[in-house]
Amino acid sequence: TDMGVSADNYSVITDYGLGGGWQDLGLHSISTQQYSATTVLAKRQNLTTFGNYIIGHSNGSLYNPPAVTEELRVKGAYFKTQASSTATVSGSSTALNNYNNGTVKVNSGASLIVQGNINNESSSMFNVQGSLFLEGSWNNNANTNISNAVFQFQGASVQTFGEVAPITLNGLIINKSLNNLTLTGNVIVTNQLTLTSGKIITASAQLLILNDNATTSGGSVNSFVSGPIKKIGDDAFVFPTGKSARWARIGISAPTSTSAEFTAEYFDSPYSALTPVAGTLIDVSPKEYWQLDLSGTPSNANVTL
Repeated sequence: TDMGVSADNYSVITDYGLGGGWQDLGLHSISTQQYSATTVLAKRQNLTTFGNYIIGHSNGSLYNPPAVTEELRVKGAYFKTQASSTATVSGSSTALNNYNNGTVKVNSGASLIVQGNINNESSSMFNVQGSLFLEGSWNNNANTNISNAVFQFQGASVQTFGEVAPITLNGLIINKSLNNLTLTGNVIVTNQLTLTSGKIITASAQLLILNDNATTSGGSVNSFVSGPIKKIGDDAFVFPTGKSARWARIGISAPTSTSAEFTAEYFDSPYSALTPVAGTLIDVSPKEYWQLDLSGTPSNANVTL
């Protein structure tokens, strides 16, 4: 009997051959139903027996929308964020799981905001040509193409970033409302380091490395590199170094070689030896010191504290 024009109100509700009266066979998916003036097509994802089924009609919609979760699961599928658009995966728990040969792609000019962790597993691909805003941790055990990406670490959680092999990014931004970002492997920036809020914690085996022609912006007592930072190239450069609650920079004039490598670190404690002093050195600070090391091609540079 024609009961109306909404396909969502029809459903397979009983198997006539089973007997025993009316039986609830569950709610349908909205994509499987069709209605016309002469035909109703109602489907089930799972029917375990053959028989004569009855289509019933309800005054209310029988469509049961899928549960809203805090995760995006890309299992062997393709998820793409187009240019000039922003996609947000919300939820503070694990928010993006890419596995079973899935692909996540963020095109140039597009943005992906992930409020939890990212897990890239099982031969999957994480391809970011635009911007990734991450509030959780980066857990990669598969394939990536992120050398043209800009990663922004944000939010209030304690964050880590790094892999066994060095990670190369076009840009790195730290803009946290609370806590810091700790590197767990070498991270190479080819274009821009932006320090807005929060500190980047590094170590000798977990370096932040800026390539030739890379620049920095921002920096303050609330946002600096706590630990060693390396600059490669022939650019005059100010290292945004600090420790604890002190922002204490050290600068170099332009080296004479593009393959010169200067590594700088600030310490908010006395140097191990305050004496003796010689030559034009008059005194050694009992409060603080900087360490500046040159590797790569030997190169002259003037130093400014």
